[in-house]
Amino acid sequence: MARLTTDSPYSNQELLMNLAYAKDDEAYLRLRPDEKLCDYVADCCVDHHCACMTPELVMEDGLMDCTPCPISLLYSLAIQAAELRTVLKLFEDSEEAGKLYADWISTADRMPPVAEPVLIARRAEYGRPLIVEQGILLPGGVWKTFGHKFKNIPFWMPLPAPPEEGEV
Repeated sequence: MARLTTDSPYSNQELLMNLAYAKDDEAYLRLRPDEKLCDYVADCCVDHHCACMTPELVMEDGLMDCTPCPISLLYSLAIQAAELRTVLKLFEDSEEAGKLYADWISTADRMPPVAEPVLIARRAEYGRPLIVEQGILLPGGVWKTFGHKFKNIPFWMPLPAPPEEGEV
């Protein structure tokens, strides 16, 4: 499966997933890589005559507590996105990520037996990440999940073994 984090986003989806990032314990926006996020937000507050804008709020990360301010809300979201991206990137760079995706089989390489339940990874609507669910391959190359049928499923894997009687 493709990585979600990248340092050079190509598509709008990749840019959205990687817009905010952390570097040297500071948050940045990819579109303004030379300016710290808190400095950019402070400038936005000044430009929009934000009532809660004070140097103390910016310096102590208090902008996240300015509830009526939409700039504050966007700042909070960007900070959280940068932190989440950092953790996700660490995971994607780890050996565990490789193990997680190792069992997935590309449908371009091999198909499962017809009518055998398997896990499938399918693309969601509107460019969202892959969805994993149980499905079966029907004759004619159509995949069926609970109430839906799909033509293009990129990955599948056998179902894991059920737990032993004593493990439940």
